[in-house]
Amino acid sequence: MENKDLEKFDPSVAELTKMVLATKGITATDLKDKAQLAIVRENRIALKNARVKITKIGKDLRDDANKFASAVIAKEKSLIAIIEPEEDRLEAIEEEAKALIIREERLEKLPARKERLTAIDNRTKWATDDELLEMDSTQFETFFNQCVAENNENLRVQALEEQAEKERIAKQEQDERDAKIKAEQDKKQAELDAKEKKIADERAKIEKEKLEIAHKKEVEDEKKITILGRPITLTDVLLAINKYDEQDGVDIPDKKFEDVMWKWDWDKPYDDQSQETKDFIGNILGVK
Repeated sequence: MENKDLEKFDPSVAELTKMVLATKGITATDLKDKAQLAIVRENRIALKNARVKITKIGKDLRDDANKFASAVIAKEKSLIAIIEPEEDRLEAIEEEAKALIIREERLEKLPARKERLTAIDNRTKWATDDELLEMDSTQFETFFNQCVAENNENLRVQALEEQAEKERIAKQEQDERDAKIKAEQDKKQAELDAKEKKIADERAKIEKEKLEIAHKKEVEDEKKITILGRPITLTDVLLAINKYDEQDGVDIPDKKFEDVMWKWDWDKPYDDQSQETKDFIGNILGVK
C-alpha cells in the first residue's frame, strides 16, 4: 500500500494526540455531580467517534487492499504457469542426472554391501539388488544393523529350540531305558512270583499229601484201636494168625508165617513197617 493511501486516515496523529491531551485534565471529584459527569461523557463520546471513524477508514482500505492482493495473486499464478512446466522439465533432467551418478556410486558399493550381508548369514536373502541400490549410506547401515539384530534373535531362538530338542531326546531315551529296566524287572519279578507260586503249590501239595497220609494213619489207628485198643505188634500178628487158623479151621500155609517173619522189621512197630508189610498183615487181620 502506498503512503498516499495511508494518509486517508482522518483524524491525523497530531489531531488525536491533541484530543487526548485535552481530556487528560478532566476528572470527576464528585461522582454525583451531573455537570462534571456531563463533561466526562461529552469528551468520551468525542474519543469514541474518532475511534469509529478510524475503524471505518481502515476497513475500507483493507477491502481495497484485499482486492488488490487477490488480483496480484491471480496475476502471479498466470505468469508462473507460463514458465513452471519448462522449469520442472529441466529440473527433472538434472535430478535424473544426479540419480544416475548416485546409482553408479552405489553400484560400486553393491558387492561390498552384499558381502557384509552374506557374512551375517549366507542362507538368508536379506534384500534384492534394486532394494540395496535405493538405500543411501545411512539407510544401508540402519538396514544392516536390523539384519544383524534379526539374525542374532534367530540364532537365540534356534539355540533354545535345539536345546529343547536335545532335552526332549534325552528324556525320551531315559524314559525308554527306564521302561526297559522296568520291563526286565517286571519279567524277573513275574518269573520269581511264578517260581514262588510253584514252590508254594508244591509245598501245599506235599502238605496236603502229608495231611492225607496223617488222616489215613489216623483212620488206620482208629481201626487198630478198635481191634486191640493199642498199636499192633508182631506178637499180635502171630497170635491173630494162629487164632484165625483155630477158629476157622483153616490151614495157614507155612509160607505165610515165613512171609510175615521175613517182611517184618524187628526194630520197628507195626505203624512204621513198609506199606507192603502193612497191607499183607492187614489182609490177614482184616484191617483195610
